[in-house]
Amino acid sequence: MLQKVRSRTFVGRRITRPAAVLSAVVVALVLGTPPAFAANITVNNGNGTMTHIDDGDRFKVCDTRANGVGVTGTLGWTVPGVQTKIVYTEQDGGDAGCDYFQFDVTEGPLWFISICDTGASSGCATKFFEE
Repeated sequence: MLQKVRSRTFVGRRITRPAAVLSAVVVALVLGTPPAFAANITVNNGNGTMTHIDDGDRFKVCDTRANGVGVTGTLGWTVPGVQTKIVYTEQDGGDAGCDYFQFDVTEGPLWFISICDTGASSGCATKFFEE
């Protein structure tokens, strides 16, 4: 009685194992990839906050301390080393609640939001984001 013996070569195992790992990685990436949109981001300078609300590209500027110092929120974009442009500023302070504005943030440049004490050259905080 003759038995068929299946030969296993080192080369066969060397190709099969990486292929299995690659397949598992591809499946994990496809199933684990989050939606292609940015999350809301907030920047805080101690006297106020500015938030980019990604759904609808809304922006919220809030004076969070009743200390007589208002805040100014700024939205802008930059191409580092080439150009920087401020596209919108909004002040808040002296009233109840926050101020809002809407601006269509497009793909391409590096965007930033900053919050500063109104009328001051210091007391600013900035965060960068991409759409």
